[in-house]
Amino acid sequence: MMNQYALLQYISNNLKGHISGIYTHQQGRIDSVKLVRQSEIDKEIEKGVKEQIHKYEEDMECLERQLKIKDQVLAIKETVIQTSSKYGKDAKGKRYIKVSWIANKDITGLKYQVWKSSKKNSGFRKAFTTAKLTYTNTAGLAKGKTYYYKVRGYKIIDGKYYYTNWSNKAYRTIK
Repeated sequence: MMNQYALLQYISNNLKGHISGIYTHQQGRIDSVKLVRQSEIDKEIEKGVKEQIHKYEEDMECLERQLKIKDQVLAIKETVIQTSSKYGKDAKGKRYIKVSWIANKDITGLKYQVWKSSKKNSGFRKAFTTAKLTYTNTAGLAKGKTYYYKVRGYKIIDGKYYYTNWSNKAYRTIK
C-alpha cells in the first residue's frame, strides 16, 4: 500500500508539465498538493468574461433604449401646437368648422387629440383623434353658438402615453 507522501510524490512527478502542480514542503514531507488544470481555468475565465461582455452589451442596449425614450419624451413635452379654425359651408350648404394646427417639431408617430366645448374654459370633451393636421367638424353645430377647440399631441412609447402641452384655443361662431 502506497502512503500519502509517495502518492503525492508520484502525482507530482508523473503529471509534471501536463498539469500545473503546486505543493509545499514542510519538515521533509508534502503537506498539500493542489492540482490545477490551467486549460480548464482558462475556459472558465473565458466563459466568465464572455458572460460579463454579454451582460454589459445587454445593459448598454437597455441604457441606449432608455436614452432614446428620454429624448423622445423631451421632444414631445417641448412641442408647441398652434391651432386655427375656419368656418364655412360645403356645396350642399352644410355648415362646418375646420380646425388646423401645426407643431413646432416633427415627431415621427405623433398623433393628435382634438377636444371641443361650447364653453370657453370648461366642458371640453374629446371629439376626434387623428394623425393628420386638420379636423373638420360637421356634426352638432347649432346656429348662433360658439365652439372652442384645443389640440394636444401624444405618442405611445412602451405602452405609456406621453402628451404635448395643450394648444391655444381656436373658436368659431356658427352663422
